[in-house]
Amino acid sequence: MQPVASTVGGLGGGLGYSGITPSLAVEFDTWNNGAPSDTSDNHIGIDLNGSITSVQTVDTAVLDDGTVFYVWIAYDGSTLAVRLSKSPVRPSSPTMSRALDLATILGTTSAFVGFTSGTGFAYSNHDILTWQFENTFAPIAGAAPSGPINVP
Repeated sequence: MQPVASTVGGLGGGLGYSGITPSLAVEFDTWNNGAPSDTSDNHIGIDLNGSITSVQTVDTAVLDDGTVFYVWIAYDGSTLAVRLSKSPVRPSSPTMSRALDLATILGTTSAFVGFTSGTGFAYSNHDILTWQFENTFAPIAGAAPSGPINVP
């Protein structure tokens, strides 16, 4: 998420994100490249202002074994919460959460939201099967959508 333009940052290990500032990213990392915040080969992290050194990480199940994961990322105006599951039922507790003021981080209340990925010299397949963005905080109470969602 960043307010400047729909652009891509650093290559490979930079995840297509490094150098984009101001910004916020939720990182799904399947390669431990020795960075201080790379706690394992499989973790999620919160990255700020184009830095791939996460301000917070949580080790996860193996993310790159072909299993489809469901992810819910919600921001309620003060806390960013990330939920990760192998089933379409939204977990009641977040996998990771952090108090953040996005308007202060981004310097505005408008931003671009998108996806990027990188593999360095390795190979990995990154697929987003479906996604939905809501510009209001609307807690989800139940299962993921049953079919594809077309997003303009």
